[in-house]
Amino acid sequence: MILFAADLDNTLIASYRKLPADYPLCETLDGRRLSYLTPAAYRALLRLPAGVLLVPVTTRSSEQYRRVRLPGGEPEWALCCNGGVLLHRGAEEEGWRQESEKLISGTVPALRRGMELLGRDPAVLGEARMVENLFVFAKSERPEKTLLRLREAMAGEPVVVDGTGQKVYLIPAPLSKGAGLARLRKRLRPKRIVAAGDSLLDLSMLRLADVAAFPAGSPLAAALAGHPGARPYGGEAAGFGAFAVQCALGDARRAQPAQQNGLEAGRILAQGPRRL
Repeated sequence: MILFAADLDNTLIASYRKLPADYPLCETLDGRRLSYLTPAAYRALLRLPAGVLLVPVTTRSSEQYRRVRLPGGEPEWALCCNGGVLLHRGAEEEGWRQESEKLISGTVPALRRGMELLGRDPAVLGEARMVENLFVFAKSERPEKTLLRLREAMAGEPVVVDGTGQKVYLIPAPLSKGAGLARLRKRLRPKRIVAAGDSLLDLSMLRLADVAAFPAGSPLAAALAGHPGARPYGGEAAGFGAFAVQCALGDARRAQPAQQNGLEAGRILAQGPRRL
């Protein structure tokens, strides 16, 4: 089995601001259309064979993830909250959360301090909030300045400060997508992992994967320069989702000859020695 670990936003799906309204809709909230897939990504996801297990890996909360509807039905497994929450057929696995909370217990004072700092930041829109008791999230009208101030103030603390667009994250260092994927790998024991992501929050899981798909123009390119399975995407941003799924499909096709050879060898052995 190949595990296809895929980031959601700006990887498999994109907001209504970035894709046309006649593209396949995959997320709504209170009647508002929020996110879409490209037609190419939609078709590619429907072509994933049984031997490829799609696992969305997202920083979204469980509630935000459950709004997304992907073609082919709900994925059996999903990692939310940057790997801190595991969903199985949409239901949270409590044991996984307990383990996550234990892993980040030493970072709680730093998270609280970060929330206080964000609460005093004049650029922050609304209030900073704790997401499912696992990490801190805020929005800023001047995210670069907010990130700079927060990084300087939190230097040396066991947390990671990162952001995309207006979003600002303060995440416990042990709570990474790569750490979550490593935990899931122990449970599912896939033969190979294909991962796709577009931001530095995805770096840890891309490094863990046998095949890593990412935009060629992103900071990920330099960080993954030595990765033997690196698959940089140099096309238009909207096409990245379809490219990521094609990487998983390509890996599955490459695995088929090896499987067929193994079956053929087993058949020959079962027949016993040939008489001359």
